[in-house]
Amino acid sequence: MVLSAKYSTLRTPNPYLKVYAITNIAWDEKTRALYDEYAEKGMEFHNMDTLFGKAIMTQSVLIANDPYNDPRAGGLPEGHPHMSAFIGIPFLVGDEIIGLCGIANKPGGFSESLVSELQPILIACTSLIAHYRSRAAQNINKLLYKTVRNCSKQQSAWRKSVLGSGM
Repeated sequence: MVLSAKYSTLRTPNPYLKVYAITNIAWDEKTRALYDEYAEKGMEFHNMDTLFGKAIMTQSVLIANDPYNDPRAGGLPEGHPHMSAFIGIPFLVGDEIIGLCGIANKPGGFSESLVSELQPILIACTSLIAHYRSRAAQNINKLLYKTVRNCSKQQSAWRKSVLGSGM
C-alpha cells in the first residue's frame, strides 16, 4: 500500500483553511466534542503560519519528515496527536490553489516519489473540487437571477399600486 499514514485531511483554501473532510481526530474528550461539533459543517483554521499554511502560501508540495524541528511549522494545537512526518499537497487549477491534501505519520516519512505515485488520485480530487465549485457557482448565479427577477416584479407591482395602473 502506498500510504500507511495515521491521519489525513482534505481542505480548500480561503484567506483561512476550511476543512471539509478529516479523519476522526477524537484523541480525547475535548477533541471528540470539537470533532462532533464541526464534522458536518467543516472546521476553520485562520493561522497560516503552519505546515498547511506554508503549503498553501507557496502552492507547492511541502514535506516535513521531522515536523517538530521544521522551521516552517507553527506548532500543533493542544492535545494534537504526535506527528512524525507530514506532507501537504496542493490541488492547483492553473495558478489557483483550490484545495490541499495533508497526510501525516507515514512510517519512514514522505518523499517526492510518493507525489508521483499519487498523481491519479490527486488529479481526481482536483477535478472533483473544481466540479463542486463550478456547480456551487451555477447555483449562486441561478439564485441571483431569481432574486433580481423577483425584485423587478415586486418593483413593478409597487409602482402600479402607488402610481396607479395608468402610469
